[in-house]
Amino acid sequence: MYEPLVNGSPTFIDIGSTYQDDPTGSRRVTIVVWGNQRDSYPDLTSLKVGGYACFAGAVADYRGGNQMVNPLMLTTYDPP
Repeated sequence: MYEPLVNGSPTFIDIGSTYQDDPTGSRRVTIVVWGNQRDSYPDLTSLKVGGYACFAGAVADYRGGNQMVNPLMLTTYDPP
């Protein structure tokens, strides 16, 4: 979800469950792409709910949840 009105204009991609279903983050990993890095991820705009994505990078704890910030790689795939 792209949040252009939030400080830093982040895009959040939740894997495992949604933020609403898991507010503590114990069952999900959130991919965070900051607005100033969005142009580095051309596949980001083609990512669809139910689609496939491949990410590479370090996962870190953030307020009890797991997140990956500005992954080294992001590739999307259409579902079969």
